[in-house]
Amino acid sequence: MLNRRFLLTGSFIAGVLVGALAFAAAGHRVWAPAAAPTPQPVSGTEMADPSAEVSGLLPGASTTETAAMPAVRDRSDRWEAVDRALIALSQRVTALETRLAEAASASPVAAESDTVVAEARGTDQDTLVAAGVDPGQATEILRRQSQLEMRRLELRDQASREGWLDSERFFEELRDLEGDAGDLRQEVGDDAYDRFLYLSGQPNRVVIASVIDESPAQLAGIEAGDRVLDYADSRIFAWSDLRNATRDGERGEYVRMRVKRQGETRELLVPRGPLGVRLDSAQVDPKTDR
Repeated sequence: MLNRRFLLTGSFIAGVLVGALAFAAAGHRVWAPAAAPTPQPVSGTEMADPSAEVSGLLPGASTTETAAMPAVRDRSDRWEAVDRALIALSQRVTALETRLAEAASASPVAAESDTVVAEARGTDQDTLVAAGVDPGQATEILRRQSQLEMRRLELRDQASREGWLDSERFFEELRDLEGDAGDLRQEVGDDAYDRFLYLSGQPNRVVIASVIDESPAQLAGIEAGDRVLDYADSRIFAWSDLRNATRDGERGEYVRMRVKRQGETRELLVPRGPLGVRLDSAQVDPKTDR
């Protein structure tokens, strides 16, 4: 992002400088004085009148030369104005470069950012074991996750060096990596996965924040504040779980949806497809929410 800001800023500066020089060059062409007339021989009676000095003409200057002097002074004043504008522009460019350099030095490098992301995605073995996962299985899960994180970093580095970061190719290869990694939920089972989410401080419940009027959700009796337990017999832990579940099966078919409302579990029948709800998430102890 910062590199793009430097490129945009450099383009802007170059454009302004080119424009200023073009303006100056154009002004030089416009303000160039007309070619002086070819001197013509004059007779004694046509010599400059001594009274011309009194009328404001310089001694010894012709009427044509004297008339051109205001244009010369005007041209000189304009060039001085261009010089002052270029000096001011140069000062602004220097100040902008200084601010950008300070911002660059204050920003973390990409490798450090990637490391932070990798650490945030990591899974703690003690938490897995506390959730009910066998220690040997937990060790194997962590080993594969470490390999996956390293492969993510290598993919990002390669894409950045070769110029296809954030392209369709990058996201396609990233999806392939994720697909090869397997799913923690499938490996440990829903109950252990639910406990793991809770023990690791992650949201493990989807909450109905609000219901759209006359929507399938309202007609089915869903209310704001309901915590979704499952949909069509599939446990729901995240927004994506509910979204994917509503898109499965045949649209319009009625399926069972279980929610927790004021401490009680309620079963509702809802049609497959968009429910018409706004969602929130929560962290709930699984021991008290079944």
